[in-house]
Amino acid sequence: MMYGLLLHFMGRSTRVVFHRSVGVKLHLRLTGWIGVPVHELGHALFCLLFRHKITEMKLYIPNPQGDTLGYVRHEWNAKSRYQNIGRFFIAIGPMLLGMMALWFLSRFMVRDFREMFSGAWLQNELMARDLREGELLGFLTAYFASLRDMLRAVALSDRLGDGWFWVFLYLSISVASFMGLSPTDIKNARSGLVFIALAVLGLNLLSAVLRATGLTGSSGPEGGPWRFLDIHCYEPALHGLMGVIGGLLMYAIVISALYFAGAYLLLSVYNLARGRGFIRPF
Repeated sequence: MMYGLLLHFMGRSTRVVFHRSVGVKLHLRLTGWIGVPVHELGHALFCLLFRHKITEMKLYIPNPQGDTLGYVRHEWNAKSRYQNIGRFFIAIGPMLLGMMALWFLSRFMVRDFREMFSGAWLQNELMARDLREGELLGFLTAYFASLRDMLRAVALSDRLGDGWFWVFLYLSISVASFMGLSPTDIKNARSGLVFIALAVLGLNLLSAVLRATGLTGSSGPEGGPWRFLDIHCYEPALHGLMGVIGGLLMYAIVISALYFAGAYLLLSVYNLARGRGFIRPF
């Protein structure tokens, strides 16, 4: 959720830059017509998956004067544990669907896309390990190394001579600019997070009991059915998945930051030329 708030902050700052220079309408015409519907579809997709009833949905309201560019209104059964867990995924749905969109865009539009993300993927696996072991310095080192590797992969890439790469950058900037989580999204996510935490705690307790009894350990039957209930056997796959997710989020942060920096520089020049002074972006 930290990444979601950071993306929201940068997206909002970019909109402020446009608002204080040429108007938000240009920003919406450039990127909002793609990014806002993807954001709202992220909410809607997980409403369907967790059986929430969608009562009203607007994928895109191009009104630069309004605070709301789109919305998904839904109802759920407050007594249903499954639907309450769904509130967490519905809230972070824009970030999840945004990452999926970035993955497919990079998979089909970027040559050697694995090489492009490999550095960030590796650093994010190290971050997950250091965070689990309480190594704060190692975590921060890996975090900034991941940002460095992703920035180098985008800004200093030999792919810049490829026209499809520029199309990929435009589409991914449009998605990343609106995949952040608003404070309202974070608030809604916290309510579902309690149920997820309890479920994870239960799985950990079950795994610990099974290992203590030897059913999933070396003394138990190798390859037996109980081993599938031991969450430790899924750790390598989970670490790899977290590396991929972290790499995609790092990419979203980097291109959002580059978009903000580019917009700020160009529109500040425009404002200075018209005698308006520098733009205050925050």
